[in-house]
This record gives sequence, C-alpha cells and structure tokens, in this order.
Amino acid sequence: MGPIAALERGLFMALNGHPAGAPVRAAVRFFLHISAHGVCWLVLFGIVFLFGGRRGRRVALTGVLAVLSAQFLAAVILRGLVQRADPSVQYTSVLLMQSFAVPFSFPASRAAASFAALPFLGKGSRFATLVFRIFAVLIAYAGVYSGTHFPSDELGGALVGLFAAGAMVWILGNPYHRLSAPRRRRRRRRRAAAV
Repeated sequence: MGPIAALERGLFMALNGHPAGAPVRAAVRFFLHISAHGVCWLVLFGIVFLFGGRRGRRVALTGVLAVLSAQFLAAVILRGLVQRADPSVQYTSVLLMQSFAVPFSFPASRAAASFAALPFLGKGSRFATLVFRIFAVLIAYAGVYSGTHFPSDELGGALVGLFAAGAMVWILGNPYHRLSAPRRRRRRRRRAAAV
C-alpha cells in the first residue's frame, strides 16, 4: 500500500461512523436524503427562479443545468469508466448505511451536484455563501460517514461539480455579468453626454 492509499485509508477510517451517536446518524441520513439526485439544489434554484426576477431566472437556469450535468457526468459517465469499488468491498470494518450504498464510488455524485450549485448561490451575501458552502461540505462528509464513498471520491465529485459549473458559465455566459451590460451602456452614454 502506497503512502497516498494509506493516508486515504486513515482519513476514511477516522471519518467513517465518527462521531458515533444517534443524532449524528440522523443528521447524516437527512443530508443524504435531501441531496439525492441534487434535489435540494434544484428546489433552491426553483425558489430563485420564482422570486429572483430576471437575473434570478438566468441564475436558476444556469445552476440547474450545471447540477444536472454534474450529476450525469459523475453518476453515469465517470462511475462507469472508473468502476472503483465502494469502501465496504475494500475494507472489512466499515460502517455502511445500506440504504445509501452505491455500486461504484468514484466520483461522488452528491458532492458533484453540491459543488456545481455553489457558484450560483449566495452571490452578494457572505453569510449565505458561507451557509451554502458548509451545507455542501456536510453533504460530502455524509458520504464518507455513511461508508459509501472515500474522501477522494468526494473530492473528485467536488471537482466534477466545479467543472460542470464552469462549463455552463462558458456555454451560457455568466448570469451575473449579462444583466449588467445594459447598465454599462447607460453609464457610457451618460459620460459621453457629459463631455
């Protein structure tokens, strides 16, 4: 076993099922249930779409497409290509919450959806941004705690999510910048009229 594999094994064993206790397991189950298939993020984007005005609709559309593409890329394409066995197959002493078991573990699709949503939520509010980041990290932690993913699976999922978000911004444009273009034109006109 190489040093990287030993480090990951140690980190996995430190996080899997720790801290113990019924309240922690209930919280882990909650995070795993609401994050399945990116549902919690899709609901948040639905709220942004309904109440966010014109910019909110752009943000919601870009965010939903980022979450769905991250889910597809992680759960369908990359898992089928990599086919990494989940921790319960590789280690004997694993706390495995059976209802959340996955056939292959790399990359974690819940982390992919979570980190694909992050660039589009909480803009303009440091508190909201912090809350969404903590929420995404807790979802990733829940995957390791439940024994369905290694820490590197969660990291890989996070990278897939950020890639998907960047790809959607590249394809559709930044939803925050597009709306400000008319404002820039108005400012230029005012400056030209003043001169």
